[in-house]
Amino acid sequence: MSDDATINKAGCHMNNAACYVYLDQTVDPDSCSSNSIRWSKDADNGQETLSLLTAAFFAGKKASFYVLDSCNEDGIYPTFGYFNVNNN
Repeated sequence: MSDDATINKAGCHMNNAACYVYLDQTVDPDSCSSNSIRWSKDADNGQETLSLLTAAFFAGKKASFYVLDSCNEDGIYPTFGYFNVNNN
């Protein structure tokens, strides 16, 4: 699980299903270490993930992520299995 992270940016691509958040810290795995985490809005709960993380971004809440030991479908960015929005 990542430390509590501030979400600096949130959005989705228009030409594919990729959504992202940029964080104030780097997350692993080493093969695609980045300060951006990606997921597909077409995945199970992908739209809900986008809604919750966008709400956290606008509310100034921090989030923590269980980062998977794999990269997104492009092989460039980390992805995650679940996350928590923290009310602190």
